[in-house]
Amino acid sequence: MSAFAVSGRIAQRRKRIATVAATAAAVALAGGTVFTVSAYADDTRAQLSGGNWSTELTSAPKTPATTPVSTTNAVAASAVTASPVWAASQSAATAAQAKAAAQAKVQAAAAAKAKAEAAAKDAAQAKAVAASRAAERAKLAAAKAAAAAKAYVTPVAHPTISENFGVPGPWAAGYHTGTDFAVNVGTAVHAVTSGTVVSAGWQNAYGNTVVVHLSDGRYALYAHLSHIGVQAGQHVAKGAQLGKSGNTGNSTGPHLHFEIRTSNAYGAVVNPVTYLKQHGASL
Repeated sequence: MSAFAVSGRIAQRRKRIATVAATAAAVALAGGTVFTVSAYADDTRAQLSGGNWSTELTSAPKTPATTPVSTTNAVAASAVTASPVWAASQSAATAAQAKAAAQAKVQAAAAAKAKAEAAAKDAAQAKAVAASRAAERAKLAAAKAAAAAKAYVTPVAHPTISENFGVPGPWAAGYHTGTDFAVNVGTAVHAVTSGTVVSAGWQNAYGNTVVVHLSDGRYALYAHLSHIGVQAGQHVAKGAQLGKSGNTGNSTGPHLHFEIRTSNAYGAVVNPVTYLKQHGASL
């Protein structure tokens, strides 16, 4: 064989080597992989290897494998990049990257939307809880105000008991028919709740006395007053001043004698302190 024929044969062989190797080499180059292309003398096969992998490529195995002839990335690169397969792989890689970027953008937008929706939901729930608590506080305040409106007051401010109800003694009933509150002469005496004055004047041992028919049917008696400020038939509101405490009638010292009666009669009495507490008065 002439030198010219041998040279032509080698050129054709190298061309076929590059063609066979181009597809796999393009994949490796696109992935940034260091590889080696090994071509076999039968001109139909090439081996592509790199790292821990190796693959053999064949177009039409005609003869048994022979010792491969190796070349490097640099040698194969020109043939690979010039191949239509390389251009197609590059285009596919670019499209894949664009698709991945678009998907990432969609996912980021979805995550941002979900985060905003969660924040809005949390804010709405917090607002609802705050509104519920405010409504509950308002309800409790209203209930407290309603209870306070219904509650009775004490007949004198800062009451101090000097004689309890029911204590046996020299009284006509044989026991103390009311509760005595130790106060100085001239202390304001108030209606424990609303009602109508049924009598206002002198009542023997009771001295200057006011009796009020209460809204629940009971009667409240205020005795030993130094001054009377209301008259019979007058309607009085809770807390209204009825007069001033004193030391009139059968009294051993300045005080207010206070009774709660079931009827407007002497001895028809109940414990006034218990009665007041049952109606919310502070004693």
